Parts: sequence; structure tokens; C-alpha cells
Amino acid sequence: MSAWAVVVVTIRLIVAWLVPPLEAIGLPLWLADVVAFALALLIVTFLHLVVGEMAPKSWAIAHPERAAKRIGIPARALEWAVRPLLTWINRMANRLVAASGVEPADRAAVGGQDAETIRQLVEQSAEAGSLDPAFRAQLSEILDVQNATVRDVVPTGGSPTAVPAGASVADVQRAAARSGHIRILVVRDDGRDTRVVHVRDTLLDEGDAPADPHARPALALDGGTTAGEALQAMRESGEQLAVLLADGRLGGVVTVADILSHILPRSRDTV
Repeated sequence: MSAWAVVVVTIRLIVAWLVPPLEAIGLPLWLADVVAFALALLIVTFLHLVVGEMAPKSWAIAHPERAAKRIGIPARALEWAVRPLLTWINRMANRLVAASGVEPADRAAVGGQDAETIRQLVEQSAEAGSLDPAFRAQLSEILDVQNATVRDVVPTGGSPTAVPAGASVADVQRAAARSGHIRILVVRDDGRDTRVVHVRDTLLDEGDAPADPHARPALALDGGTTAGEALQAMRESGEQLAVLLADGRLGGVVTVADILSHILPRSRDTV
């Protein structure tokens, strides 16, 4: 039974209850029927909008966690119970719509919006005044990062903080103190084999101990990799930095902070 059917049945029941008392106070049948219908419509509208919609919605907004805990399981149970019926109804509706020559909405090829379409929406929203200029700039930077390569976000004017193969723990710690970075590269074979050491892993060792046991292979990326793909690769591998290869050799370093600094107005974290 649809919601409208419930409303109609409820109105008719209320009218049936109100007509006899109205007739008892001396109203003719036709007038009692009109007054009863008006009162029934008012009561049902109040119950539907205030009790059935506004009050639960306001309570859920004011107490979201409590609402989720109390309603989540019953809602899932109701969904599971009526899913076959709703699925059948939806299929029948889609067949009727398709028979009329119109593609059903849930089958329409909506797909994901490309970056250029989203950029146009951002620009239009900003020009209409519905989007703050600061958010406009930030969203534009996010869209640019998806197309920029890692070469575009690598900081210029410096070289990666690195120590040669065979360096000691003291060498790694001095490099970290000098640069402010906590992840130090260990470069072997003229840049063809690059590993990374976290200074934290060397704190319990003697200064003359070799740093190689603490080194692990660095995440290597091609310089043409997009910044978005690089960020995803670092996130999936749990790395905070990646080395850029140029002709198989170390060509630079890019960090998560380097990429995010093009999106968020903040200083780069130490890596």
C-alpha cells in the first residue's frame, strides 16, 4: 500500500468518526460531511508533516549517533523484508517506462563526471556567488593535481637528502639534523638502487653501526606519473615519499606533503 493510499484511508476513517458527532449537534449531513473532511485533512496533514516528518528529522539531526543506533538495525531488517517486493515493483515500473520509449533513470548512463565538467561547475558556482573564492581556488588546485605530473609538484632549488651506501647510523642522524628530514635516502650504484631509512629506527643503535639493516626499498615512480596516481600509490603502500626515476637513476623525491601543499595552504611536513 502506497503512502497516498494510507493517507486516503486515514482521512476516510476520520471522516467516518467525525460525521456522527457533528450530526448530533444539529448539522445537516452534507455540512457535517464537509466539516468532517476539512478537519480530517487538517489532522492528517499535521500528523504527516509534524509528527511523521519534522519531529523525527529534527530529533535525528540533534542526536545523529543515537538515531543511527536505534534506527539502523530495524531499517536494515525492514529493507531485507521488503526488498523482493520493491525489486519486483521497480522492475515492472522499468518495463513500463521502457515500453513507452524512455530509458529508465536507474539504467541511464550517468557515469562519473570528468575533471573539466567539474571545473566548469566550480567556475559557474563561483561566478554566481554561491561558492567562496577560497574554496574555488582550493577546488581548482585539487582538479589541477589530478592532471599534473609528479615533476610539477617536486620542490625546486634543492637536492634529496641522502647518504651513500655503507653509511653509518651517525651519518644518517647527522643528515637528518642538518636537513630537518626524518626519512633519509641511501643511494647505491650511482643512483640506480635507492633505499630509505627512517631516523626513528636508528635511535637505539650505536653511532658507528651500519645503517643498511634499517634501509628498505624506496617506492619508485616515473616522472610522468600524475600527482593523483602518485598520491594513491603512496597511500596504498603506506609510504610518505617516493623517488623519481630518470633513465633508471634517481631524479628527485616527491612526498605526500609536496602534493598536498598544492591543495592545502599549509607548510610541508618534514619527511
